[in-house]
Amino acid sequence: MIVLKDNKAKFGIDFNENKNVLDSLSTITSKSLRNKVAGYITRLLKNESIELEKEENMKKQEQIEEQNEPIDLVTESVSKETLQAETH
Repeated sequence: MIVLKDNKAKFGIDFNENKNVLDSLSTITSKSLRNKVAGYITRLLKNESIELEKEENMKKQEQIEEQNEPIDLVTESVSKETLQAETH
């Protein structure tokens, strides 16, 4: 879709706005064809937006899981024993 590729910043996830943008950018005279193209663009951009949200949520979830990992108690106790041995 050349129209979308060249003017992606002008389109969004609102169908009515996309219809108006298509009216200003193209010479589509058929109302039904314009609506189909606007619907296709809207659906494409919504799916793209949903995918980005999923990726962001997965990254946030991974960060939360990393922060909530249990502390390695074996390493903790060895470090305490080592510190006690060094101080005595």
